[in-house]
Amino acid sequence: MSCFKLKVVFAGVEIPKVEINVKPHVDISGIRVEGLKDAIVTVNCEKEVHVFTCDGDNTRITIRSPSGRVVEALIEPTATGFRVRFTPSEIGDYTIEVTYEDIPIDESPFTLHSVPPLNEKVTPNGVVAEAEYVVSASEPPQAQLVKVTGPGLGTVLAARSTHVLIDATRAGFGNIDLYVDGPAKTPINCIDNHDGTCSMFYEPLVPGVYYLRVMFDDCHVPGSPFKILAQPPVSERLRRNGGSRRSSGHKGKGWIGKENVLLGHRKEIRVSTSGAVPSTTGLEAITEDPDGRRYLLKFTPESDDVFVGGWTAQKLGETKFSVFYDGIMVAEGKTIVREGQDASKCRAVGEGLERAIVGERTKFRIDTQGAGEGSIAMAIKGPSESKTTVTDHSNGSCTVEYVLLTPGLYEINIVYGEKKEPIPGSPFTTVADFRHDPSKVSVEGFEGKARIGVPTSFVVDATRTAALPIDVRLPVGQQQPIVEEFEPRRYRVTFTATGKPDDVVPVELLYGGEPVPASPLKVTLTSALEPDRVKLRDRSGAPFPSESRASLPATFIIDVSEAGRPDKLSAEVMGPDGRPRKSTIIATGDPNMYEVSFTPDIVGTYEMLVFFNGTLISRTPYRIHCVPVGDANKCILRDLREERLWGVGETRRFAVDVSNAGTGALSVIPNGSRDVEWSIEKGEGGIQYVILKPLTAGPHAVFLLYGGREIPNGVISFEVRSLYE
Repeated sequence: MSCFKLKVVFAGVEIPKVEINVKPHVDISGIRVEGLKDAIVTVNCEKEVHVFTCDGDNTRITIRSPSGRVVEALIEPTATGFRVRFTPSEIGDYTIEVTYEDIPIDESPFTLHSVPPLNEKVTPNGVVAEAEYVVSASEPPQAQLVKVTGPGLGTVLAARSTHVLIDATRAGFGNIDLYVDGPAKTPINCIDNHDGTCSMFYEPLVPGVYYLRVMFDDCHVPGSPFKILAQPPVSERLRRNGGSRRSSGHKGKGWIGKENVLLGHRKEIRVSTSGAVPSTTGLEAITEDPDGRRYLLKFTPESDDVFVGGWTAQKLGETKFSVFYDGIMVAEGKTIVREGQDASKCRAVGEGLERAIVGERTKFRIDTQGAGEGSIAMAIKGPSESKTTVTDHSNGSCTVEYVLLTPGLYEINIVYGEKKEPIPGSPFTTVADFRHDPSKVSVEGFEGKARIGVPTSFVVDATRTAALPIDVRLPVGQQQPIVEEFEPRRYRVTFTATGKPDDVVPVELLYGGEPVPASPLKVTLTSALEPDRVKLRDRSGAPFPSESRASLPATFIIDVSEAGRPDKLSAEVMGPDGRPRKSTIIATGDPNMYEVSFTPDIVGTYEMLVFFNGTLISRTPYRIHCVPVGDANKCILRDLREERLWGVGETRRFAVDVSNAGTGALSVIPNGSRDVEWSIEKGEGGIQYVILKPLTAGPHAVFLLYGGREIPNGVISFEVRSLYE
């Protein structure tokens, strides 16, 4: 129940005071506190208080130090309420406020008096900024002989008591004056140690730079004024910087707090002390597993003020975490471990999931943190097989290294667990290509010469470097080349140069907009046609032969690769008998090669002339000596009627048996200028049929030869008359 006063004013005149007793809407009579009656505790010693309540959710406990800051405490629920433990770090009166639904209980706030250790004294008001101490000695004062030492020099913690020792045993008689200058008034407490020294306790209330002045007989002692840096309390810095982070760069909240994980989950706990100097035990962390067993978590220093520890979820249930610094809890949390596998928790990162260099090792990392106990399966599909190695880091992650042998698109499939579920992002698409290297661009079929006005081609091969555009340029005034990709990364370049013979035309070859090492290519111009550079060869490419076999076709190659492209090629062949022989010229698959052929029917020397656009390629004819083949004497003439008188246009057919004559062919040679049509049909068993048809009247003679020689009875003479005679 509380008493409230009500002020009432009517017409500007205050009416007599009215008191109203208001009874709280809740019952706080059942809440009580034990352990605070006439409570006194030594500074830096733990104090335990019990709060009895039946409704812990609405009960609040707040502890404040003599300097007014809120003190952190370990509040543990019990069957009847709470057990509160905390360690006073200041000298003076602590207030403990207990409220229920924001209403103070009876006698709240409670007072706890913190005193210094035995033989220590507090200044009368408890908060001063200077002190004086008298040292007795027989010698005159010598300030330079005073020494100041102790943890209170240098870097200290704000809102935590510290001290220095002032040694004047050799300084003689004099007064010691102490001053602390800083961002806030600082409590000072001096204690006589009765041995020529004194201990000064002080507590910088707020972080910042302080200066400690120690004067002996109005003179500064060595080092005075001392510069002191007060840092924020460790617990405050830990809360500000965060207690931990997840391993492998995972984003999300830290481990401080409640968390649900799967069995096998690995946690990296990272704590920054922000340069705090431990005064007792320093940094400690304790885990309590579901069985109630407690273990000290091992920390490894990563740097001067960052410590890293690891924990693996090995038991189902709830595991608790507590972090202490110098015995004070600065953070706590809990993790609930359950069974299962969750592929969505897996992560794969690294350049190897996007691109790769052909023939070089490429890697990426797979992290199964939080995915439960399971295994990873992986497959790489693409234009070629891959050489793959996997390194297990024994912390839930692994590194995959692979080498691809062919450029192209590859698919990396990664699955996790018994159900082979794909992890996020799988399948990944990777582009494999060669490293960018202009020196790997090569040129094929480039001879360094081009005929004026004649299209010239060569090939650019860029199959062993990264895929970038190929461009070819000629000087201004020339028609620009045509670049055609006829195969992946193989380009056919065609250009037609203009100018005069022996002119040199530079051809600039660009790869990805940059010249390749061989650029520019030098092209020497030649005349469009040069008949004297035509060459005759046999079909194998060897030099022109001087001998061939009679009755069998003789074929030769006309090579115009150095002479230009002709509009017309022709040949004339003259036999040993002075009569011309029929010849043919056909094109081959090579645009620079043609075939010329004729059949030498008799033994002897033949002469051949070749015309290149009507111009002889040689001043002298090519000579071919034909030798006989086979055995003409073994040919047998059959079915020839003994009739010496034939009619014009009358057809006669007879057989010649060449089965035993060996290699060769049957030839028919009409004599004279009179026309006789003839043909040879092949039968079975080595029989060949000769068909003769005279076209004009008069005497005729036909010679039958085999392998270039006359067969027995091979001269057929007859008289041809008109059918009207």
